[in-house]
Amino acid sequence: MEQPLPSHRKGIGITVPKGDPQEILRLKDIKKYFPLKAGFFSRIQGTLRAVDGVSLNVRRGEIFGLVGESGCGKTTLGYVAGGLLPPTEGRIFFQGRDMTDGKGRYSAEEVQFIFQDISGALNPKWLVREIIAEPLAILGEAPRERRKKTEAMMERVGLTPECLEAYPHELSGGQRQRVSIARAMVTRPRLVICDEPFSALDVSVQAQIIRLLMELKGEMDLTYLIISHDLTLLEYLCDAVAVMYLGEVVEEAVPAERLFAEPLHPYTKGLLASFLFADPNRQRIDKMEILAGEVPNPIFPPEGCRFHPRCKWAEAFCKKHKPLLRSVGAGRRVACHLA
Repeated sequence: MEQPLPSHRKGIGITVPKGDPQEILRLKDIKKYFPLKAGFFSRIQGTLRAVDGVSLNVRRGEIFGLVGESGCGKTTLGYVAGGLLPPTEGRIFFQGRDMTDGKGRYSAEEVQFIFQDISGALNPKWLVREIIAEPLAILGEAPRERRKKTEAMMERVGLTPECLEAYPHELSGGQRQRVSIARAMVTRPRLVICDEPFSALDVSVQAQIIRLLMELKGEMDLTYLIISHDLTLLEYLCDAVAVMYLGEVVEEAVPAERLFAEPLHPYTKGLLASFLFADPNRQRIDKMEILAGEVPNPIFPPEGCRFHPRCKWAEAFCKKHKPLLRSVGAGRRVACHLA
């Protein structure tokens, strides 16, 4: 069964198959702390709380967006969710399986990544055909079958056969991103975690890559977790969205349109105001207060609400008591005493 894209995504001119509403990924109270060491004996001088108690549910077939300023912990959370980093605390469940504490490991057919640093993600000493075929080799597929699937995926993402025998540095940025996508998709994974997949690309190339990812989602019934600082892109793409600040989720909306139409958290409002919208219907949002001040030191986060030093509406209570992420209606959660 197919459903039309939401109005904010109709411009790409395709439909995406309706996903199974079953939960595919559940994060429960995830924490990821990094010890900070200094001195000759590498003594621990402090702790960076990159992710501090995040709980999220991602449903099969949806596009879930994580947004926030640089350093908010969204990339670290993505790496923990996808098994690249172990959590300090908390539980990760993938299709009902507990993936924490060594109880389970993702296979190449389950989770793949598309990274922000395209050049760093592609081995410079390998030919493109070797890069794309690597996940298939991990799965133990025969060389002939690997080559067949590699060539088919190369063609599907819009790369010429000549690219198979090229090295990453011989390709353009857009071509390298297509190689990265081909590598992620060649095993037909269930979940693809995309870490700032468009930020290093020209605007014209961004549009092509977005369309490609949406088409592949429809063909393969994929689930995407997209990590980005670009609210305009997430509004265009996502079914659900969560906003992070200093390691915590401060607001979540399902469907995503609700967050952009009526942001509840002061940080979300400021973040939206920081982006320029050409849509004349956005005049109300354009009048919101742009974020003031600097992000506090994540090693020593503020007591109480972590956003209170930058919040014009903060009261004395906010400075002492941490707000819980609570439900405020169907599909809406917010961590604010005043919302």
